[in-house]
Amino acid sequence: MQLEEGTVLISLEDNATADALLAQLPCTMTFEDYAHAEKISDPPSPLDLTGAPDGYDPELGDVACYGPWGNIAIFYQDRGYASGLVPVGRVISGMELIQSAQTAFTATLEQASDPER
Repeated sequence: MQLEEGTVLISLEDNATADALLAQLPCTMTFEDYAHAEKISDPPSPLDLTGAPDGYDPELGDVACYGPWGNIAIFYQDRGYASGLVPVGRVISGMELIQSAQTAFTATLEQASDPER
C-alpha cells in the first residue's frame, strides 16, 4: 500500500475475501476516518464473502471487510467484536502512517514481490 508519506506492508489472509481484493490489484483507493478507530474505503468491485465468519474482534493493525457495506477497514485502534466483519489481512509495517493520517488519504494498493501473499 503506497501512500504519499511512505509504504504500508500488509499480509493477506488465505480466504476468498482477501483473494478477491488481491485480484483487483493494483488499484487506488481513498480512505477516510470512521469512528476514530479505522480508516475505510470502498474497493473497486464487491469482494467475495464465501466462507466468511459471522464476525470477529479486530485488533490494532487488522485489515477487514465489513460485509454489509462491502468496504475495507484498516483498524488503527482496538475495537470490539463486530458482526459482519471479515478478516482480510494484517499490517506488518508502516502502521504509524495509518495512525498519523489526520484527513482522508489516497493510497495505491499493489501486490508486493511475494506472490504467495
